[in-house]
Amino acid sequence: MLFDGKSYGHGLNILKDFGLTFVPLFVAMDAISAVPILLALTRQMGAPGRSRVVRIGLITAFALGIIFILVGKGIFYCWASP
Repeated sequence: MLFDGKSYGHGLNILKDFGLTFVPLFVAMDAISAVPILLALTRQMGAPGRSRVVRIGLITAFALGIIFILVGKGIFYCWASP
């Protein structure tokens, strides 16, 4: 039987794993969809204030990315050594 309980459940698990793996990446990498949120949150600010918020956001995102890279490499280095 093509769709017995085991194969159907396995297919759903694959879809679930795919969603849990790639959806956060798509959200993090899709900067265009963040623009309406940014505009809504900074509606009452002037141009200098909005620029400051964007600059702080970029610096924070860059710093967190670097920290995650370094911590991730450290974890892999500790676990990979025999």
